[in-house]
Amino acid sequence: MVITGRTVNVLYGPTQARSARMIALDQIRYRLTDGKVGSCVVSDSDHRIRFNNPNLGSSITSEFYFDTATKTLFYDDDVSSGLSGQAVAEGPIEITFELESAGAIVKVTVKTEADLAYADVDEQDGESAVYLRNP
Repeated sequence: MVITGRTVNVLYGPTQARSARMIALDQIRYRLTDGKVGSCVVSDSDHRIRFNNPNLGSSITSEFYFDTATKTLFYDDDVSSGLSGQAVAEGPIEITFELESAGAIVKVTVKTEADLAYADVDEQDGESAVYLRNP
């Protein structure tokens, strides 16, 4: 039983971390690609990004915010509405945004961790470049 328990940790620990990482990256890529080039503003120690999404309206600002305390990624399609964003991914230990190439590309880094049988924690990073497609 001990060997079976360790095998489960070895197999599912990295799989759960990879799943949390890919869910976060997929949510960000899905919504951020509609952002307007040059409209992105990164703040809060690179954990928040605000951008204009012309598909929602010419003056609507959307945002992603990663809460480090709850390890949750939030998305708000209209920050001026006064409503809080919705949780779109949970589990990563850190998500950061970085602007590149005159605001046309956003580099997203998602860091996750998993408990393993042979070590305390396995930390892995996922990186993706998101190309904004609305000029």
